Amino acid sequence: MKIVGITGGIGSGKSTVCEVFKAFGVPVFHADDEAKKVYEEFPEVLEKVKTIFGKEVILHGKINKQALAARAFNEPENLKKLNELVHPYVARKFKNWLSEQAGAIVLREAAILIENGSYKDCAEIIVVTAPMDVRLARIMKRGGITTEEIKKRMASQMTDEERLPYADYVINNDGKQLILPQIDQVYHALKGEITG
Repeated sequence: MKIVGITGGIGSGKSTVCEVFKAFGVPVFHADDEAKKVYEEFPEVLEKVKTIFGKEVILHGKINKQALAARAFNEPENLKKLNELVHPYVARKFKNWLSEQAGAIVLREAAILIENGSYKDCAEIIVVTAPMDVRLARIMKRGGITTEEIKKRMASQMTDEERLPYADYVINNDGKQLILPQIDQVYHALKGEITG
């Protein structure tokens, strides 16, 4: 089974690309979504977050996402602590998920795949790119987050230029180039490497 990592900055369109791969029958592990579940599934994580960031980040026994994001993204050291706390649990969840898969290819999707070292477990890496203004516009459409908060999150992640040296495949999701033919080409290249 080949583990293929897929990454890109916030608003780059990783989720859209993953949905197409799913339509091709490729299982996808969404590390960022699984990270959010860690707080509910592992009470000890909630307690550690409370100890590190203060009781203000807990609301009615659950993570107050806005409060935690404000603490984490305002200070690089805080974000590092949070990632170091949550990442081992996500890695464990991925291992369990992987044992249940039967396909020749699986995708591991994560915004900080390279930053947290998960890329080392992947045979190949797909990087989804998009210009900053396009990404910003996409995130603003989702709502619930200010431009300032988006920029802080972007600043906490690698730039496309920093990710590209790790890429085996690049999907340009700038809104001008057609994305489906690019994904199809990558899918067939990965499939060809396995069957060939």
